[in-house]
This record gives sequence, structure tokens and C-alpha cells, in this order.
Amino acid sequence: MSETGSVVSSTQHTAASMLEKVYFSGYVLSTMGNGDFKPGSKAWELLIAAFSFIGFVFITTAMTYLVSVSSAIIHKRSLSLFISNLGETPQDLLLRTGDKEHVEGLLSVATALQNMINRHTQNHTSYPIAHYFHSGRKQDAIALQMTKLDEALTLLEYIVEADVKALLPLRHAINNYLDVLGQKFIQPQAETHIIPQMHELESAGWITMDERALAKKWALAASRRAMLAALLYDDGWNWTDVYPES
Repeated sequence: MSETGSVVSSTQHTAASMLEKVYFSGYVLSTMGNGDFKPGSKAWELLIAAFSFIGFVFITTAMTYLVSVSSAIIHKRSLSLFISNLGETPQDLLLRTGDKEHVEGLLSVATALQNMINRHTQNHTSYPIAHYFHSGRKQDAIALQMTKLDEALTLLEYIVEADVKALLPLRHAINNYLDVLGQKFIQPQAETHIIPQMHELESAGWITMDERALAKKWALAASRRAMLAALLYDDGWNWTDVYPES
């Protein structure tokens, strides 16, 4: 638009200055212009019409993306709060679900959790920027809450040795989430062999094995916990936030 006469005044038909062209371009990009200036020829009318269309597409796309990202972040926090309400720690989560043979409480929300986690995973793929929105509140921290949920499932499967077949879809949903994170966002951490205190579950009769047997059981989940450790550290948390008593 540096060409003289490309944009002219609508009333006096004089050539617009460079600042006036910038002013005109801004209006055309975001609206259809305000009538103060107009294209200086038929050729420039076509070019400015195309410029206006490009502006419309750009702004519409940007707004749609921002709304989608906002929705993904809201869903992320909703999922965190959902898990947070199930219990403060992995042991607490299990103890609130019922007895070790049935865990009705966890089963009753498993499908809802699975669907929410699947959606969160899809949001990570579609809107990677959502991963970088962190929260300093434990209740809203998806890394902390997802680790807590997965640790509860690990306790149930390896330590309590309960029948977890009905919870496999939920476990698979978390697997998919960790796979997506491992591809783009985090790398497994070596320092993952924390052996948490199990006093609550022991007192409730959920666990009867000794410390050596417990250590061997925890080792079975070492690779999984390496990914969880990376998720925690990436979000500014550590294992003591998952197991405050350890």
C-alpha cells in the first residue's frame, strides 16, 4: 500500500498519508472500515476486499481457539476438583470407597472419571498450550490429583491385591494420558522409588504384608511411577505432596 493513490479520502479524493493508510488498514482488517477512506482504484478495491476477508478469518479463528483453550482449562480444573473430592491422599481415597473387596465408591465414579480423563487427553493433543496453565492450589492441580488417583489404583492392584478388572478402563484412560505427555511434555524421572507409609490401610486391615514384601510390590510399578514423578516435578510438586505423612 506504499503506492500513491492506493487509498484516498472519501470526501476530498486526495491520496492518504502513510499513517492514514495504517489507520485504514487496521479498520479494514477488523471491520469493514469506517468510511473516512476508500480504495483508490478498482484493483485496490479487490485487494482490500481480500484483505478484509483475511482479517475476518483470522479474528474468527483466533477467538474460536481462545474459547476452546479456555474450555480445556476449565475442564482440566473440573477434573482436578472431581478427584480431589474423592480423598486427600491415595489411602484416603481408597478408604472412602468402601471395603477392599468391593470399592463401590470408586466403581460408581469410574466411568465418569474415565470420560473426563479421555477428554482431558484429547484437549492436550488439540490445545498443547493448556498443559502450561498450572495452579498453586492442590485441589486444582491436575498433576497432583491425577498422580493421587493413579497411586490409589496401584495400591489397589499391587498392594491390596484386589480384583481391579472393572477399573481397567479407568487405568487405560490414565495410560493414554501419560503416553501423550511422554510424547511431547515430560520425560520419566529416575528418583521414583519412594515407599509411602501405609499406616491408614494397615490399621483398616487392607494390608498385611511386611515392608520387604511392600517394597517388591512397589517395584512392579516403577516405570509407571517414573512418569508420574515427571508429571509432578514438571508442575512444581513432589511425592511428599501426594503422601504428606511419608
